Amino acid sequence: MSDGSFSGDGADAPYFFLSYCHIEPVRPREDPDHYVLEFFQDLCRHIMQLTDHPGGVHAGFMDRQMRPGTRWNDDIRHALATCRVFIPLYQPKYFRSEFCGMEWDAFARREELHRAKRYSPYSAIMPVLWTPVDFEGIPKVASELQASHTALGEDYKRDGLYSLAVRKNFHNGYISATLELATAIVDIARSTRLQPCDVAEFSNLRNVFEGGVT
Repeated sequence: MSDGSFSGDGADAPYFFLSYCHIEPVRPREDPDHYVLEFFQDLCRHIMQLTDHPGGVHAGFMDRQMRPGTRWNDDIRHALATCRVFIPLYQPKYFRSEFCGMEWDAFARREELHRAKRYSPYSAIMPVLWTPVDFEGIPKVASELQASHTALGEDYKRDGLYSLAVRKNFHNGYISATLELATAIVDIARSTRLQPCDVAEFSNLRNVFEGGVT
């Protein structure tokens, strides 16, 4: 079972799906994604305070098992079919990940299904800048979305959230940034009211990052 597991649809469906590029450890028991996990847990804690999401299950979903050569499990498909907001963590290696490109495709398909039934001018994809990226060199599907979050300040815009997380004991920008982002997730979830879909819609997913540079 993944760290971000949840029990069923409805009130306990995850508020967000954290899409990130897994980094392979160099040594046993090393966790290169430690700060990503901390960020996920901080978002979950904030959202539990900001909403009526029940206790006992995470407020978001983060897969910790997917590695090159493995297959998607039912938890991932279920989370993509029911989560309310999709959060891609922008960093250079994110756009070289086939799995991340397929996760994006799955959620985008779900948004298309939702819009076909009920028009909405809003997207439930909320990028977060994890480390600096060249927006002119990333796939168009990603560069078209706003990731600057001006309320988070110049340090975030220049260096990304990872830098704030590493320096959080000396710089309180990370604490306020995670609360701002959690609040934004809740606001997006309430404004889009994205409907769940059947996981059968996720057959033959493609990597949306291939051949899509601006």
